[in-house]
Amino acid sequence: MTSVAVVGPGAIGSTVAAWLAQDDRLDVTLCARTPVEHLEIETPEGMIRATLPVLTDPGIASPVDWVILAVKAYDVDAASPWLTRLVGQGTQVAVLQNGVEHLERVSPYVPLERILPGVVTSRRSAYRQGTSVSAAPEPSSCPAGLRGGHSSICSSTR
Repeated sequence: MTSVAVVGPGAIGSTVAAWLAQDDRLDVTLCARTPVEHLEIETPEGMIRATLPVLTDPGIASPVDWVILAVKAYDVDAASPWLTRLVGQGTQVAVLQNGVEHLERVSPYVPLERILPGVVTSRRSAYRQGTSVSAAPEPSSCPAGLRGGHSSICSSTR
């Protein structure tokens, strides 16, 4: 089973985590400042619900196969304790943020060759903790780098 930690469960992080949780080949954990009972993602096709383990203390986190970093660009430094604990020998880090300087922001905490910058094109808004609403259907593709032998990660985020 592939382990995935989603750091930053805002509108984008919650959406990605909920979609990934639909794939029973993935062990998805949410990493957040405050606990979230469950995720509800409203899409034009219907509601997606997921109840995931939530870690609120980076000190108890352990390395995973994938980290999805979905914090705001200005919060990367604050998220660094999560990266320190979650990134192990083979961990890949997909960075889902606005902007184009993902590598520069994340490389102080993660080896450059493990960082996969991503682009998010989903129109989402969070209207309460753990709940996100979409104005359009989810995108049907994801960056080729995310496939990297883990096609279930890519296909689960469509």
